[in-house]
Amino acid sequence: MKWKTIVNTGAAVGFLPVRNDQGAALVAGQVVVWDMAGTEDGLRVINEAGTTAALVAGLAHTAIPDDDKGLIQVYGPDDDAIVCRVGSASNDSVAVGDVYDIYSASNCLKYQNAGGAILATSSAASALPPMFVAAASVGSGGASSLSTTTAKVFLRLL
Repeated sequence: MKWKTIVNTGAAVGFLPVRNDQGAALVAGQVVVWDMAGTEDGLRVINEAGTTAALVAGLAHTAIPDDDKGLIQVYGPDDDAIVCRVGSASNDSVAVGDVYDIYSASNCLKYQNAGGAILATSSAASALPPMFVAAASVGSGGASSLSTTTAKVFLRLL
């Protein structure tokens, strides 16, 4: 694991080295998951679309070409996370401290709930700490159709 620390000028940020096994380039800020299709080496990642969120590895730090190595961010503030926006009641404007969840249909982060934890089941006793927390407010986009933008989030994937 690689830690970037900047004394008195910024936050600690954690990265992991990975290999893109997607078959296409990964975009900076994109959610990536561990590739568990016979290549469980702890290095290969793919984009999140259609994969279980339990395998989430982090966010691509920069674009990673296909079959190439790069870094994913696993801890700290990230200002280019890809988030979904919908101008409906199911995804209103996001405030600082709100929780994002993974939206696999569009491979982005989507507003989950206002602050607090993500519930693993309907029981509050089994709540999980949030992996992605809004570090800046994001408007809904004002349209009923889905769109994506980049936003600042705090990652906690350790």
